[in-house]
Amino acid sequence: MEGAYDVIRISQYSSEYVRVRVEAEKAGVDFNPTADAVVFAFPVVGADPDTWYAATWETEAGTPPRYHAMCLVGTTAILTEGTYDVYVKVTDDPEIPVKRVGQVAIF
Repeated sequence: MEGAYDVIRISQYSSEYVRVRVEAEKAGVDFNPTADAVVFAFPVVGADPDTWYAATWETEAGTPPRYHAMCLVGTTAILTEGTYDVYVKVTDDPEIPVKRVGQVAIF
């Protein structure tokens, strides 16, 4: 997964997507992951992910196209003030990668 960031800042009064670029390949060939289930976790910094939130896919046109996983913070994932790690999990077969991709600070 690419497009990782350091820290995204989101107001506690806001509903905003946390968006992460995902690149996938099978047998050395680019692969469209949007049929795979995708979820996000937002544990406090340093903790293990344990609660997962539904996410969606966005496809950005181009050659090749780019794929982004997105989770709506403030609606789907309601977080209190603080800083959280951001994890993305994509369920494919047989792989199920879980990646820490950055942090979100709720203020």
